[in-house]
Amino acid sequence: MRLLYWAALLAIFGFATWQRFSLPLDPIADPDTWGYLSPALRKLAGAEFGHTGRNFIYPGFLLLMLRASDDVRAITVAQHFLGLLAAGVLLLTWRRACVFLPNPRIGGAARSGLGLIAAALFLFAGDQIHFELKIRPEGVSAFLISVNLWLAIQVVASGLIEKRTTAATAYGSALVFSSILLASVKPTFVLAGILTVLPLAVFFLHGGRAGEKFALAGAAMITVALLVLPERLLSRNDENSRTFLPTTLFAMHANLIRDQMADDLQRGAPIPYPSEWLQHVQSALSSEIAKSAAASRQYHVIT
Repeated sequence: MRLLYWAALLAIFGFATWQRFSLPLDPIADPDTWGYLSPALRKLAGAEFGHTGRNFIYPGFLLLMLRASDDVRAITVAQHFLGLLAAGVLLLTWRRACVFLPNPRIGGAARSGLGLIAAALFLFAGDQIHFELKIRPEGVSAFLISVNLWLAIQVVASGLIEKRTTAATAYGSALVFSSILLASVKPTFVLAGILTVLPLAVFFLHGGRAGEKFALAGAAMITVALLVLPERLLSRNDENSRTFLPTTLFAMHANLIRDQMADDLQRGAPIPYPSEWLQHVQSALSSEIAKSAAASRQYHVIT
């Protein structure tokens, strides 16, 4: 049975690797690409690294890839490997999570098979492969999420079940770094980072020894020094860093905002704004959304 498991594992990862590297390795650009890529290109050209409204970590990753290879295809190659590693970490997390089921109703072979199915679903997902082909943080987010989840499982398993507080402290220190890194690379995962760290905080604040608490505090301080302070320094003169996230969130949820305003006006809901002003804003927003939708459907064919 073990031989069958490893054969299936190699087949899944082998096909997933072929599926990725059989595609063109030239990364796909979109309207946001320049914001992530330009700091790296400026640095390679001899100018300052700069800041373009985005956190410096993913542009720094792009800089490392370009400096190591002088080829933009290295970005795609690295993101493909991180995608494969994410599936491997997912399998490790699945196996580790079995510690929470001391008397499982399904056998080990069935659990291993379910883990392989989960890894295959992730590896063969078209959206994930597409993310890895683009110059966007989504190309590395799956790997960061998988590591973050694995560390969270390790903290709970080591600290609460196995009572190995030293190991739990080590995993917890890494989890603090991983959570802040994940939230920095992709701010939409801030809540996920907070949720993974919350059990750690509760456990050590109420049950940890003084040395373990100092270790976690030290890990938090090192994380701030490595991830938060550089971002503060780089973004201090970048006006876009203050408006980029709110603007992006508004653009993504403009339809919901328009519909909510229309619903409030129709129901006569109590609102802190004059109805005439809200009606004007709702009409203007509807008009701009319609213009944007019409513009996005226009394609130009080059002959």
